[in-house]
This record gives sequence, C-alpha cells and structure tokens, in this order.
Amino acid sequence: MRIPSLAVHAVVSILSQSLLLLFTLSINAYAKDDGKPLKLIEQDHPLVGKIWDVNKQQYITKDQLLQKVLISDYVLLGETHDNIKHHQDHGWVISELNKKGLNIAAALEMVTKEQADAINSSENPTTDSVMDTLEAAKIGWEYKKYYRPVFDSIVNANIKIYPADLDKATMMKVVREGKENAPDELKSLLKTNQLSDEVREALKKEIEGTHCGMINDEMTKAMMLGQQIRDAAMANNLFALKNPEVQAVVLISGSGHIRKDRGAPMYLSSKDKSASITSIAWLEVDEETTDPKIYATPWGRKILPFDYVVFTQAVDRPDPCEEMKKFMEHKHKKSNGKKKADNI
Repeated sequence: MRIPSLAVHAVVSILSQSLLLLFTLSINAYAKDDGKPLKLIEQDHPLVGKIWDVNKQQYITKDQLLQKVLISDYVLLGETHDNIKHHQDHGWVISELNKKGLNIAAALEMVTKEQADAINSSENPTTDSVMDTLEAAKIGWEYKKYYRPVFDSIVNANIKIYPADLDKATMMKVVREGKENAPDELKSLLKTNQLSDEVREALKKEIEGTHCGMINDEMTKAMMLGQQIRDAAMANNLFALKNPEVQAVVLISGSGHIRKDRGAPMYLSSKDKSASITSIAWLEVDEETTDPKIYATPWGRKILPFDYVVFTQAVDRPDPCEEMKKFMEHKHKKSNGKKKADNI
C-alpha cells in the first residue's frame, strides 16, 4: 500500500535539501534501477493539472499563471526531484519565457559552478552533450533520468545556466564549524533576516520529522543552519544575476527552498526590495485530499507558503522512512567495518 503522498512529499522535499543528499536523490538506492523515471500515479485525481492562487485562494488557468510569470523579475520554480512531471512543466515555463523574447538567466540547485562553466563555454551545445557534462561530475543527481526536459528547454532557448546553491565545501565548513565561516554577504543576510522563535521551532520539528526521528539534536541544529545558509546563498546568487540586460532570473530547486516564509524569497526580498518575486511550487496530489487548502498542513502552515501551486500526479515511490532506515544501517555497518580495519 502506498503511504499518503502528503506525508511522502513533505519527507522527500525536505530530505532532498539536507546533508543526506546522496541518499535522498537515490531514495530507492537498494532496488534495481532501470534508468526510467519512477511511475506516476493518481492520474485521475480531480486536482491534477489545476493551479491554485494562494493569495486569492482560487484556481487560475495556465495562461493566467504565465501572465504573472512574464512580469516577474524573479521566477522561482519548486519541484520534487524524482517527479518527471515537475521537470516537464518547468521546461514549459522556460520555453514560454523564451518565446516572449525575454533574456533569461537560469540558476539551478543541482548544477555546480564547474558544470555551469563547462556547459556555458562549449560551442553549440546539445541536450545530449549537456547531459554528458552533468553526469560526468558524478555528484548524485539523476540528470538523464529526470532533468532532460529542463535542459532541453534551456538548450533550445540558448540560455546560460548558473549554480544556485552554495558550493559544497563552503556549506560543509559552515555546518560543521559554525555560521561564522559563511561568506560575509550570507552572514549579513542571516543577521537581517533572523527567524522568529516560532519559525525556528517549526523548522526544527520539520527537520526532525522528515528525517524520521533518526537524527540527534546536533545533526538537527546543523541541518537547520545548513537550510538557512543554502536559502540565503540561493537568494544572493539570484540577485547577482539580475542586471539591465536580464529581464527574468529563473530558479529551479526543491520546493522547500522557494517557500516565502523562510526560504530564498525572504532573503531575496531584503536584497532587492522593489523586485517582483513569484514563487511557484509543483506539489503532488494525495489520493484522499481534494481540498487545496489542506495541502498546507505538511508545510507546517495554515496557508501554503507559495504564491501559486501546480498540482500534479504523485510518484509511486517507497516509504522514504523505510529507505532512510536502510541507508542509516548501511552507513553504520560501513563505519563499524572501517573502525575494525583501523584496529587491525
């Protein structure tokens, strides 16, 4: 029996931004991988394909959503990483922006500076060559399996790509040794956008819950800091891309990064106070939930923390907590094996 997708989406969305990235991007790591995207289910759910305007609390059409996108300085597109439909729709947004003649810069959570530089410097790149460049890095993202629709649109539109996230070395140093090791501009963003006690407690509970009760307080605090640093870094990187020649900056990331209450939009608003920022999350439907308002519950809010939500089919994936249990047991065995080897 498939567990409710409301619970699954919350776990997968948050886990995919944690320090356990390699685990979460291969959430079925111990099963045989045939290279195909996970199966989409709930095809006939009444919410599939509907777009919810969170601010107006009403449904809108794709054309109405597109009109909002076209007048935005920053367009933040949120996804669940292993849902191919989300990537197909993100590709559609990029294609539509390009058709309108807008000069776009695309920042992606799943691309490093080294990958972006290699792709941007190549002459006449094709989607296949971009996929090969991305896969060669072997950093855990399943590019060919899920992200081809996005990069197909980027290549066809001749758009340069940029890393959205903080580089791994800096992020790990900050998480392990404290926020004083963060770049000055990120420390400044954290200082001027401090989370309230209520929001911090909600973030703490969210991280504990989505890690299935398998992490200690120290790890929880580290992941809380890591989440805030990454959100601030994404905002800083988006702001750096905006200039008179760029009409729209597009971010593609996990939906947790584009939540308005404590994610990248909050930090971006403080960097660019007059900018129009549109946050759009693609969320999976739950088989028993047809009221769009209830989908705020997994996000710990009474109202969804986005401007718009696009409801899609769900993914038929394993219980993430069971898979995480296997992952943690695997790590424990490897650690014990290394200790024994060191003592020989």
